[in-house]
Amino acid sequence: MEQSPILRFFLKYKWSIIGFMVMLIIGILFITLGFWATIVIIILCLIGTFFGYLKDSNRDFSTFFKNLK
Repeated sequence: MEQSPILRFFLKYKWSIIGFMVMLIIGILFITLGFWATIVIIILCLIGTFFGYLKDSNRDFSTFFKNLK
């Protein structure tokens, strides 16, 4: 079965679309909340992503810090 043209477009330019959407959201946050509130939100999102990565990879904090050495 052949893919639709829209699906092929999204699969071909997936990371460009994701990058555009992320920067659009960050731009809207800068305009509505201000610089520092947006920076705090971005930092908290990165921390959450880090914890999610640890949980997805079945690691805990002690093994993560042991691997840093």
